[in-house]
Amino acid sequence: VEHDPFVRHNYTEGLMRAGYRVSSTASGEETLVYLRLIIPDLMLIGSPPPGISRYELTHRIRADRTYESVLLIMIMARGDRCADTSSLDVGIDDVIVEPVDMTELLLRVRAMQRLQRAQRDIQRMQQRMLLLLRLNQELGASLELDGLLSRLLTTLADTVGAIRASLILTDGVDQERPACYSSSRNSSTCG
Repeated sequence: VEHDPFVRHNYTEGLMRAGYRVSSTASGEETLVYLRLIIPDLMLIGSPPPGISRYELTHRIRADRTYESVLLIMIMARGDRCADTSSLDVGIDDVIVEPVDMTELLLRVRAMQRLQRAQRDIQRMQQRMLLLLRLNQELGASLELDGLLSRLLTTLADTVGAIRASLILTDGVDQERPACYSSSRNSSTCG
C-alpha cells in the first residue's frame, strides 16, 4: 500500500526481482476492496495513503480474523518514534525506517515469512492434536471393533470434510472376503 506511484513501482519491482508475486494498491480503500478478493501472506504499508489512515487500515485488517495470519510491515519516516510505537500497538508486525534499503526489506520479508511458516506449523500441529484427542475420546468409548472403526472413520471424514471414509482390511489368507468399514455404513463384509 503506497500512494506515491514511483515508490510503489520501486517496491513492486524489487520484490518481483526477488521472486515474489506482488500486487499493489494506492490507498487504504483500494486495499480493503483488494482484501475481499485475495488474502496476501504479507503487506507493506507505506507512506500515509489518502483517505483511510494506515493506522485505521491496520486496525480494520487486525479486527477481521480472516486476515489474522497476514504479516504487516509498516514503512516509517526517520525519527517518527511516536508513530513507530503506535504502529506496533495497533498490530504491525515489523517497522522499516525510510529511506528503505531493498536488501534490508528483502531480509525482513524473508524473516517474517519464516515466522509465518512457524506459526502455520504450530496451527497444523494443534489441529492434529485436537484430532488425536477427539479420536482418543471416541476410541475410549468402545472396545467393539466394528463400532470402533466406524466411529474412527466418521471422525476422520468429519475432520477432513469428506462425505465418507472407508477402510478395507484383508488378513492375507482369505482375500476374497475382506472386511469393509465405512463412516456411512457399518458392514463387516464387502459386497
